Amino acid sequence: MNVILFTEGREAIPVRAIPFITGWLMSPINVAASLANIDLPKKFKGLNAYHLLPNGKAAKMLPKEWDGIAWGLQALSDKLQSDEKIKDENNLVWRRDSIPLLPAGVFVWKDEFEQVFTRFYGSESHIRLEEREGDRELSYSPMIPSELRVTIIEGFAMPGETGAWKNRRSTDRDYVSDKLIRMNQGAEKFWANADRNDRDTHPDNAKVAVWFEQHGFSPTLAKKAATLIRPEWAPTGRKPEEQ
Repeated sequence: MNVILFTEGREAIPVRAIPFITGWLMSPINVAASLANIDLPKKFKGLNAYHLLPNGKAAKMLPKEWDGIAWGLQALSDKLQSDEKIKDENNLVWRRDSIPLLPAGVFVWKDEFEQVFTRFYGSESHIRLEEREGDRELSYSPMIPSELRVTIIEGFAMPGETGAWKNRRSTDRDYVSDKLIRMNQGAEKFWANADRNDRDTHPDNAKVAVWFEQHGFSPTLAKKAATLIRPEWAPTGRKPEEQ
């Protein structure tokens, strides 16, 4: 999955993609703390994150805007660690649940990020025991779990686009309703990993409808949306009982 997007004629990286392109050298907490400029190593000193204004122009986020984000991530980390009975048993949960706590639609410029990343992680002062080939390299087509792919690009482009994403300005997508975007997200979330030959992997329409209601659909519209995104090859009704 290529995570590079384009806006204002420059290459950019969603902040939610940074943990993946760095191989989790930079966890979401590291990303937020560094952009808040409250980390001791000052890894991202001089680097700013941006979001797009309605007119399509990039607006810089101030370091203080990252404080609450960093606190929320730290709280999640502390809770998951306190719940552990075995060391690191919640690591996969952390990787799944921490990414959405980084803000959607926020990015860093690729050239600026590469500069600060190389400055800190490329120096000999950053020592890694038993370092492997590629540990200090950035991967712009990392393996991202399917359930997080839409999350990574939320706020940038329509789900389903392939290759590098080009950020669309609001005037370029006025014809696309927010509910259509949400339906595309729902299709990716519930059906991307479904096996047409295994009905146990097919989500129930009622469950899908609940998700749509949680995202602003009326109960009636949520039921219709759940039906519309259901692939033609997925039968409805009760599963036949095993003999």
